[in-house]
Amino acid sequence: MGGIIPHPGPPATRGRRGAVELGAFCCYNGSRGGRSRGGGRCFHRKGDPQVTGSGAQRGARPPTDLAALTKALHNIAGAIGQSPALSQVLQVVMDEIENLFPVEAGSLLLLDEEKGELRFERALGSATARVAPFRLRLGQGIAGWVVQQGKPLLVPNVQEDPRFYRSVDQLSGFRTRSILCVPLMVRGRAIGAIELINKVEESFTEEDLALLEVLAGPAAISIESAATYARLQQQVALLNSMHALAAGLQSSRSVEEATATYIRGAQDLGFTWVEVYLVSRDQHRLDPASYAAPAELLEVFTELLGSPVAGLPIPLHGQSPYRDLLNGQVLATHTDDAALLQARQVFLVDLLRSRFWPEDPRWSRAALVLGYIPQENWLAFPVKAEGRVVGALILARGLGLTREDASFLTTFVGLLGQTLDRLQTEERIRRRNRELTTLIEASAAMAASLETGRLLEAIGRQVTTASSLEACWISDWEPASRQLICRLQWSKKEDKGTEGRLEDPFVLRPVDAFPLLRQVLETRLAQAVDAARTPLSEQESAFLAQQGWRQWVLLPMVVHGQVIGLIELGDPSPHSAFGMEEMRLCCVLAEHAAVALQNARLFAAEASVAEQNARLLEAARFRTRQLEVINEVARATSSVLRLDALTELATELIQKNLGYPYVAVALVEGDTLAIHARGPHGASRRRQARTEDVLGWVVSHGEPLVVPNTRTDPRFQPDPEMPGTLSELALPLLWEGKVVGVLDVRSPQLEAFTSADLHLLEPLAAQLATSIGHARLFALLSKGTKEG
Repeated sequence: MGGIIPHPGPPATRGRRGAVELGAFCCYNGSRGGRSRGGGRCFHRKGDPQVTGSGAQRGARPPTDLAALTKALHNIAGAIGQSPALSQVLQVVMDEIENLFPVEAGSLLLLDEEKGELRFERALGSATARVAPFRLRLGQGIAGWVVQQGKPLLVPNVQEDPRFYRSVDQLSGFRTRSILCVPLMVRGRAIGAIELINKVEESFTEEDLALLEVLAGPAAISIESAATYARLQQQVALLNSMHALAAGLQSSRSVEEATATYIRGAQDLGFTWVEVYLVSRDQHRLDPASYAAPAELLEVFTELLGSPVAGLPIPLHGQSPYRDLLNGQVLATHTDDAALLQARQVFLVDLLRSRFWPEDPRWSRAALVLGYIPQENWLAFPVKAEGRVVGALILARGLGLTREDASFLTTFVGLLGQTLDRLQTEERIRRRNRELTTLIEASAAMAASLETGRLLEAIGRQVTTASSLEACWISDWEPASRQLICRLQWSKKEDKGTEGRLEDPFVLRPVDAFPLLRQVLETRLAQAVDAARTPLSEQESAFLAQQGWRQWVLLPMVVHGQVIGLIELGDPSPHSAFGMEEMRLCCVLAEHAAVALQNARLFAAEASVAEQNARLLEAARFRTRQLEVINEVARATSSVLRLDALTELATELIQKNLGYPYVAVALVEGDTLAIHARGPHGASRRRQARTEDVLGWVVSHGEPLVVPNTRTDPRFQPDPEMPGTLSELALPLLWEGKVVGVLDVRSPQLEAFTSADLHLLEPLAAQLATSIGHARLFALLSKGTKEG
């Protein structure tokens, strides 16, 4: 069998532009464990075919009759007319060969003249799938020799021929005994080969060789015609793709849309791996903008790394060859450029090694997938805009790359650069408009609230919205104690704020232990910190680790030259670079926030004074109203000397002026209580024995009693006039040191009575007790007068 180089990926299924890919046809007729037949002689016809090895047979009967041969020649010659597709022509040739020759295996190889390789396009027999990935160098193996020399070859015993390439048998498990191989010749040059292996039940003959040569002539012409047609079709498709790609880029309205359009256009051109990167602001890495990669790669990298390598940034520091892209160099791996872009796979491999040991079973799978696209088939273009490199385009194709590819791609990389420049300019304008809008909205939001808590939330929301960072802390600066006191913590991720104010102020950090904080507060200058690059103290590193921040921005809030607080922005991502535009915007917002907070504090101080004055005024009004009610009740009851009329008038006035839903006056008459009650539905009178209920307890103890929840107090006795009572207040009516009655008020609400009610009703109870005492004296005097 001809020598074959193992190829890590599947054979190409498309035609290629700019390279002639025609080849040789090989038939394999070997079986596992089979033995070659024949002796040790070597036969060859003078001037052209060669027969080597032992046992080549002469004079055997032709392998087929004239009618079958004529039909096969007709079908092969007419294949291009039936279907111009190269795959169809190759299939017709293989079918006719298989009909004429009883062999165990065979293959048709086409020559890639640019790379000097033979690629297996079609195969017969059980080894079809196993030989598909392999490639042969020109001159390697039997088929490589036939194509290189342009001569047919019959090898009855491959074990005796040094040109036989044994690696394929070892890798595929197939055993080759004999080979018959003829070149596919077009205008004096070999475009491939037909190879047959192990003729069934007999050995190859010179007649077999002659017959295969006869078939190879029209087969070569049909194959070249189909390949030419395929190239023309591909060029037409290429032009259409180029036109569609140009139109798509011109109509793109965002960088994401433009890069996605470019990805689709590159895939239409046959590229299986396409990546578009943008240079980071600090030019330390290439950030992924869009990518497309084979499903096998995406699956493996997702399993190993949590995300495909195609979606990870590429570092530009150190000895990275991608730094040459920043200088405008095109990186390509081509026939003569073996060293270029070699580091791409080195980067992928190192990335995997850094996370998994090589003995991990997943490692071998990853290493296999990394070879899916041959290393020499990569291209990397710098994407330029206005003379500066703004990104990179990385492509790979299993078919390989040609210099014609580079010519076409260079044009469209320039178009991509122009599109990115236009979109980035538009994005800068939109960003500036957003900044102005943000400032206007922030100013309005801050001016809309003078309450400190709401203002802090508005500041946190506006600052995180204006920046690319996730979290915001706002702290007060206490110069006397040299401490920062956290007042608010805000997370854009959850889109809600959580105030940091506690009952006791939360002391976040002593500033002297944080050199960066001290520097910002003393210089009044904002600072952006990258945890991976900025020198930090032990306390600062511990703080950032605790918060999970990799980016840290410090914005002092300054009013009239004095620092009143600090805004801190943090983000866990190491790649969210905080640019100068964001810094300027956030500094302006910090200035507005400082003024708004200062105004809110002044307003809060004034509001506190106003609130204290309002409380004093309300207390004075309450006392005035209390005295008015007491005076009115005293004036009204002082002239009433009949007890029943007195209690009725007292309950009516108290209910009317103080708004209690239930008021009762209970008079002590020996062991009974004479109760006059006024509820929501009117007045009532009743008598009841003195018990240890609320009224009896007050009479016994001579002290007021507040029942906040009547459901839990066993002393409570319901009144039909107030069935829904939930709280109760009872005060003793004391006259000359004795309890003469009880003033009772009730409410349908829990805990309805406070100390204010008690203070209000105590003078009323005293006045009412005096009136009751006078009424009883009057009753005694009246009774004595009548008896006398």
